[in-house]
Amino acid sequence: MLTLDINNPQEHCNLACEFCYSWNLEGMLSLSDVQRIVEENKEHSIVELGGGEPLLHKEIADIVSYLTLDMDKKVHIATNGTYLPQKLLSLSQESRDITQMQISLHASNKQLFGEITAKPHLFDKVMQNIPVFKEYFVTLVNTVVYQKNFEDISNIVELVKQYRLPHRVMLAFPEGRGKEAALLSSGQIAELTSYLLAENANGSRIDSSLLRPSNCPALAQAYGIQSEGICPAEAGKKKYVTASGSKGCEFLPSALIPLRRSKNYGGDKYATR
Repeated sequence: MLTLDINNPQEHCNLACEFCYSWNLEGMLSLSDVQRIVEENKEHSIVELGGGEPLLHKEIADIVSYLTLDMDKKVHIATNGTYLPQKLLSLSQESRDITQMQISLHASNKQLFGEITAKPHLFDKVMQNIPVFKEYFVTLVNTVVYQKNFEDISNIVELVKQYRLPHRVMLAFPEGRGKEAALLSSGQIAELTSYLLAENANGSRIDSSLLRPSNCPALAQAYGIQSEGICPAEAGKKKYVTASGSKGCEFLPSALIPLRRSKNYGGDKYATR
């Protein structure tokens, strides 16, 4: 998987999630930047777009069209779900069929949503947009769990069930703004794992790294969860690129895979293998 942060949360995100792990605080990848990077990394069949809020990128529809139609890539977009540009909905069915939207939902109510994101008024917008995303794209919901919303997780799961969508549940990472977030304790992680297992047994469409052996060194470092198998970044199966650089993993910037210097995009250097 090739993960591209096409813009940054400091200038191009309309939320201020207090656990945001992004270290990309400057720069933006233009359509031409994306084209050059993808051309140099043709071995990746999936391209993940993040940020910042990627749907606020002025060229987002052109980027998705290029990736899906010109390069025959599957696209995964991590979005906060607050904004859905009409131009994106106007993409061809062929393009939309291989574009997956992952919508962030970290609270079941407006008050807690506001405490987490600093924008309580946008909660209703997310609720309105989820059915539209579902109609036009392959869609799933993503929830990041930490101390602030731990007690709300069952309410979030029940809310997602109403939309009949797959639900990904992950732990917060102490990177970026997330360094200040209060992480779950080992006891809370055990409680959350038991709850998710029970939900899956009852037919819920929940996916989580807590429900299977983890090969993630970032989880191991943050929570002491044993890492088994080979990390995709370490194996060269995953690459993370922003306008200001390239690192092995967006969740673990401190554990970098050796990189060599490469081309200059948008005035900033980015490195590649």
